[in-house]
Amino acid sequence: WVRTIAERAPLSNLPLVLAPGTESERHLMVNCMPITDAGGKLRGCMATFDDISALHHTNEALRNAVQALNQSNDEVQRQNVELERLATRDPLTGCLNRRALLAGFEELVDRSRVSNKPLACLMLDIDHFKLVNDRFGHGVGDRVIQEVAQRMQGVACSTDLVGRYGGEEFCMVMPGLTQDAAAQVAERLRRSIELECAGALVDVPGLTVTASLGVEGFGLRAQTPAQMLERADQALYQAKRGGRNRVVLFNDALQSEGAGS
Repeated sequence: WVRTIAERAPLSNLPLVLAPGTESERHLMVNCMPITDAGGKLRGCMATFDDISALHHTNEALRNAVQALNQSNDEVQRQNVELERLATRDPLTGCLNRRALLAGFEELVDRSRVSNKPLACLMLDIDHFKLVNDRFGHGVGDRVIQEVAQRMQGVACSTDLVGRYGGEEFCMVMPGLTQDAAAQVAERLRRSIELECAGALVDVPGLTVTASLGVEGFGLRAQTPAQMLERADQALYQAKRGGRNRVVLFNDALQSEGAGS
């Protein structure tokens, strides 16, 4: 009313809440228009009040319903993410499980075949792991597995696949790397495991942790994930036969040896 008189202009759709926060709360929309005489002199103003309480409550209920729906959708998405994690991840290490690893491996091989870009994989086995379990218990064995997995994830690129292949055996698939480049990654990983894993378990005196690794590249002799894994595994066992705690690349000599056996 005061603004209308002062500004000599109509005002419309101004919200007004009466008795807010009580059972008698009302929501109004106020319109106000100046009244002038024939000579244009201001004589007063006229105000109207539209009660929109019902509309306000309806809109509030709709907003609450939309908010609840959004929260429900967020919860569904969160649960889907969790289900995906449970379906694809090893619960002890957080690495890919074997099924997810092999599925991702197939995709990377297909991409390498189309793009003609290199691809390599390494197989890793923790040395003397049964002795760790026998001497220190399976709880310590699980912690060793977790420490090795952390070192693998630490050297992996964002595009690499790191999976727990089974027991104390792991696999890493590295797109874009030749066999020689992957061997350099494998050697960094081997040193990291040897120097850091036992130190991370300072409460287990006398513990040593090392690993043996085998490396193979796509297209050298292997054309499928199964062939790459088989050859990397052969190189891994050659590393074990050669004294453990070392990296071995699959080569023609190993291929001949495998064919002979």
